[in-house]
Amino acid sequence: MMIHSTETMTVAQLQAEADSKLAQMRAITNKAKSENRDLTSDEISKFDSLDAELRILATERQNKQRQDFESADFAEAVNRSGVPDFLKAGSQYTGAEGLRSKEGKPIAVAVGPKQRLNPNPPRGYLFGELCRAAAVGVSPFSPQEVRAALTSDDNSKGGYAVPDSWLTGWIDRAVEVSSIAPFCTRALMDGASLNITTITSRPTVQTKAENAKFADTTMSFGSSRLLAFTAGAIMSASLELLEDSPNAGQQIEAVTIRGLIDWMNSKLLNGSGNEEPTGILNRGDIPTGESTGDITWDAIADGVTVLRNAIYTPNVCVVSPDVFNALHLQRENTEGDGLYLARPEHLRDLNIIASTHCPDSKIVMGDFSQWFIGIRQGARVDVSQEAGEAFERNQMLIRPKVRMDWVPTHTAAFYILDDVTIPS
Repeated sequence: MMIHSTETMTVAQLQAEADSKLAQMRAITNKAKSENRDLTSDEISKFDSLDAELRILATERQNKQRQDFESADFAEAVNRSGVPDFLKAGSQYTGAEGLRSKEGKPIAVAVGPKQRLNPNPPRGYLFGELCRAAAVGVSPFSPQEVRAALTSDDNSKGGYAVPDSWLTGWIDRAVEVSSIAPFCTRALMDGASLNITTITSRPTVQTKAENAKFADTTMSFGSSRLLAFTAGAIMSASLELLEDSPNAGQQIEAVTIRGLIDWMNSKLLNGSGNEEPTGILNRGDIPTGESTGDITWDAIADGVTVLRNAIYTPNVCVVSPDVFNALHLQRENTEGDGLYLARPEHLRDLNIIASTHCPDSKIVMGDFSQWFIGIRQGARVDVSQEAGEAFERNQMLIRPKVRMDWVPTHTAAFYILDDVTIPS
């Protein structure tokens, strides 16, 4: 690890140290490329060690910068000027941060992996309580926020509007317990569509002599358009239960969150693109390896190498439960009585996720911070006592719905292992 202590280093010194580590990493990859070979085990170990040191330096630099800003009373100055603090640590640009619509709403608020859309989530289960109150009316025990929300809208206009702060809190809860979404970048959309910048090809960095000109490079940007698809569910409950049960709001919120989790995990991988978002496995432009064969740690390492050669560090590997089991039950010999094989050291930080939505024959891996999820603002809740057989059964039908879409910002950040088999 690092020799120098970072406690007394300035931001400039930390940046210089980081540049030095980055130069060493580039030297390792450039040497392998010039010799037309893969990285050796020693080079991989050195590269991973430098990468870990670089991450520590980046964290320390951010902390130092934050301290400098606070000492200069920067945060207070931002608040006085009315500039929205959208760019949290680790967030990524969507091309619209800080911009506002004519109504004064943020056009897009991007957050990085494992961050919240709403840093101050609402208390309790306000989304569930809104569904309950919309169905049977407010009571003396209804939270004041719910009573206010129901007086600002009505069910005849396409359902009751869910306040944005509640929506983001509801989505954050779903994302936190989802298997894949926490590693993605998310943003709220202020309209039915949102254009985001994507990387078509990387730049070619070059040097030049005095008075010479830089040659044209292959660096280019493209754009992808997010189109909000509607996801929703219909729930039925007896009016007696909604009126009498003290935890109805909590259970309504819990079941809608579980439904959203399962839907997101399924469609992130297998969405068809026909009236629903397109999943990774159905895009057709994600790099794919063929004839993987029996699953081994070597196959996982080969996929990681492909991504690292594309200058991406994968943070997630999605497999089926059976493949996950086979991968972790490998033994030192074929008789099955040897020690279990340990995960290779350079794969220690890779999050291997078992998902029932991933087929046994495929493995999806990548840097999922490059997978952009756009969530349309303005979720709604519809209620009806007349639809279907609800009236005859003295039931209330509740239909929460939210709109979203997703796209990769760079397809080279992902890789699919195909034709995976499970050893018998």
